Amino acid sequence: MTISEVLDAVKACELKQLGVVLNLNSTDVAIQEQAMKDILTYIDLGLVELYKRFNLRTEETVITMVEGQTFYTLDEAQPYIGSMPGRFNHVLGCFDEVGNNYTLNDENDALTILNPIWNQLQVPNPVGGEALYVIYNSAQDRINWNTDYATTIAQTIPLPPYMLEALLLYIGYRGNSSLDATLQTDNNTYYMRFEASCANVEKFGVTTHSDDNERDRLHEKGFV
Repeated sequence: MTISEVLDAVKACELKQLGVVLNLNSTDVAIQEQAMKDILTYIDLGLVELYKRFNLRTEETVITMVEGQTFYTLDEAQPYIGSMPGRFNHVLGCFDEVGNNYTLNDENDALTILNPIWNQLQVPNPVGGEALYVIYNSAQDRINWNTDYATTIAQTIPLPPYMLEALLLYIGYRGNSSLDATLQTDNNTYYMRFEASCANVEKFGVTTHSDDNERDRLHEKGFV
């Protein structure tokens, strides 16, 4: 789906009564552009939430361990880590060079890998030069204003069509959250409907679970 399709939907329903939609039709280019940027922010926040909940994108990186160093920050600017596609959300799993799966934050496992900070791993007894593969949940690439209105709304939104309802409801929730406190009933309703839509997606089994993704990565490497 494209941004244009999402815009048509929210203008007709979720954001219909809000000034941000009226500003899209402004003859003032600056006002129109700001309104578009505001709605792109709502879309981006909705995508981050859905990618986090349903694990729509998994990526992999590799840490080359350093002798004596137990803490590793998951940031590709670090010299010990490979490239990290996407926008890192959280760790899903860790594997050694032969495909053995490490537990995460298991106090009963002496070899467990700890995740004390959202983007940091603590590795017990690291062996210098050995590889640690990290599978992580990633957000989609950010959707931004792209040179002009027409080019911007032609961009594709990386989301399965069956999640369009949930995205629109989240946009409605975000868009209405700036209203006066006395008008928050609609905002709360949008959030409850968003939760219900997510529950339906989960119920009908059309999401990808982290365990499945980890197994796929291992198959790709020939471990299993």
